[in-house]
Amino acid sequence: MDILRIILESGIVVKFVLLLLIGLSVISWAIVFYYYKVYKKLDDLNSKFFESYSHFEMIDIPSLRNFDEKIEELKESPFYSIWKNVFKELMKVNDKVTMKSGATLEHYLANSDLSNFERSITKGSNTALKMVDKHRAMLASIATVTPFVGLFGTVWGIIDSFNGLSSGGGTIESVAPGIAEALVATAVGLGAAIPASWFYNIFSKKLQNLKVDMNSFSQDLLNILKRYSIG
Repeated sequence: MDILRIILESGIVVKFVLLLLIGLSVISWAIVFYYYKVYKKLDDLNSKFFESYSHFEMIDIPSLRNFDEKIEELKESPFYSIWKNVFKELMKVNDKVTMKSGATLEHYLANSDLSNFERSITKGSNTALKMVDKHRAMLASIATVTPFVGLFGTVWGIIDSFNGLSSGGGTIESVAPGIAEALVATAVGLGAAIPASWFYNIFSKKLQNLKVDMNSFSQDLLNILKRYSIG
């Protein structure tokens, strides 16, 4: 059976359904390759970030600024987003306590509940995750919708088959085209849905692992602030 011939000879509605499914499948694979590149790049950036972070000790303001400058090239790392928000808050607090009371940053941290830094961490995490996760929902939508679009093409193909019967043709030749259209629509719908669902689960797992790592990093930053306040 020539699949291409079946597609070319199918009705206008089934052709539209098939073109829609093929288009959604192309979008799905484009997102897959996009995320493949994104996570490969993130692995490299995060590795470099933690290589620098492993040597970091928050001793004083100059050390903070030196570390911030050192990791400037790693802006696309989600961990950089968390760090940058904490660093900005530290600089604001340092300027405020120095100008108003002449106190030190250590004194402020020792007498603060660090809630402002927790909010900065949450903001940095949300910003980073939003950037990483901006296309994953499309995969879920394609995985959910395409089987039903294919089913619509299937139903329409069966309707064409019954039309062939009602026109007085009771042979297999009269109903075969409609049945073939229906089967092709089903196959293309599943062909679009299965990879989208598969890779959606894979990228969801990667995102979950990233969230765990970001949470661990956030807690480590808070611990450093606490140690700094009593150091």
